[in-house]
Amino acid sequence: MNGSTACSTKCGGGGSSNKARAILNGVVGDYLDTTRNELAINMNLYPSPSGSDEPVDVSVADLALLDASRSASSFTSSQTKRRRVCILVHGLTDDESTWIMDDGTDYGSLLRRDHNILPLYLRYNTGLHVSTNGQKLSLLLQSLHQYCGSQIDSVSIIAHSMGGLVTRSACLNAKRRNMSWVRSVSHVVFLGTPHHGSPWEKIGNAISHVLDAVPRPYMKLAADVANLRSSGIKDLRYGYVLDEDWAGHDPNGLLDNTKVQDGSDLLPWSKYFAATGTVTVNPNHFASHLVGDALVRKDSAMGRSNDKVHDLDLDPENIQEFAGVGHIHLSSNMDVYRQIEDWITQPWDAYPSPSDYWEYNEGEGREDIETEQQSVAQSPSYDGKWSQARGLTTLIQDSVDKGTRAVEGVQRELTDEVYSVLTMIPAIAPAARTVHAVQDTCVGSVYSIIRGVNSGVGEATKQAFAMIENKE
Repeated sequence: MNGSTACSTKCGGGGSSNKARAILNGVVGDYLDTTRNELAINMNLYPSPSGSDEPVDVSVADLALLDASRSASSFTSSQTKRRRVCILVHGLTDDESTWIMDDGTDYGSLLRRDHNILPLYLRYNTGLHVSTNGQKLSLLLQSLHQYCGSQIDSVSIIAHSMGGLVTRSACLNAKRRNMSWVRSVSHVVFLGTPHHGSPWEKIGNAISHVLDAVPRPYMKLAADVANLRSSGIKDLRYGYVLDEDWAGHDPNGLLDNTKVQDGSDLLPWSKYFAATGTVTVNPNHFASHLVGDALVRKDSAMGRSNDKVHDLDLDPENIQEFAGVGHIHLSSNMDVYRQIEDWITQPWDAYPSPSDYWEYNEGEGREDIETEQQSVAQSPSYDGKWSQARGLTTLIQDSVDKGTRAVEGVQRELTDEVYSVLTMIPAIAPAARTVHAVQDTCVGSVYSIIRGVNSGVGEATKQAFAMIENKE
């Protein structure tokens, strides 16, 4: 495969626009979701990582119809033969294209080819809280199990980076709410997952506080802008996976670890594995000990916490280090795939008896779960090019509106400082007050005109997009 083809494949069918949308969701996805912006990504499963497929409809109740290849005769017998399913969960600011290697293959397609395991690729808004995405994933997999459970032998999950936290959150949520799908989870593979956070989010948190502490309005504005980063990013400060970890706490508190989970959230009947990377070929190099795979330190990826209270019970025999493989490439490296293949094909006992692990009640909470499933299923999916264009227009409108208000506030505050000094001089105090009032009026008028033009042009642009879409 030549370079341009590989790039096209890696970027997905939508090219760079899909990737740009994924990045935008990672950075401000919670804002997009709250404002119902059409750029917000709705959680769905996809049959391939190409980016050009429609999301799978689990209600078809036939695993064969969810398979992207549907070519081998064995794939048409899902109604009578149970089949293993593998869910691939990407990380922050990513989408399903992260799994594609330079030769166009990916972990899922190789598992299908080599072991007839059905891969399904998750796409989601990584800017939402990890716990929110965990709840959504839990409901989505419950729907899959509800319609196709009789055809599923077991479920394996391969999760990269933040995806590992979302996976843990989904499993915890399912166990707490007596969801049946979680009993079929056989193997879970973490790839560079920041179980105890990433140093870069901690640094970002500290920098924001330093900026805010400087008694200048433009520095405080810089701190406010830095703190606009999404809830999903802030969850990576310490690896939050539950609502209780962050609810009721200041998300911008200085290095304030409010995690409540004690690390005992791993499913006792599932096999867990973890892969870590390093920035240097020599894994013992100082740089590799300092920054791990560049984004996640070794101890965090291995589930080891500083206080030992939050340690994950990962078997050291099931942890593999890949020297010289950086964080991004853990999701698309052939050596990593070979290790995953070895892990994911290890024998697993059949479905555990629920009573062996927790008090399971098949009917408990079912009505609430079904209501939430319908709510998730009915969430608007903004995948059309014109809907995304409208979403981008709305985001630009909001940015200009809020940005001009913030800059106007800084300008007024700086101006007030100057005139407060001038008005202390009796000889020029009256003139200074008059000039100050005139300047205030002019400044307010200029920014109001900018916001008015922004609003008018934005609404006209969105109407134009809507007319073009209707004609098509």
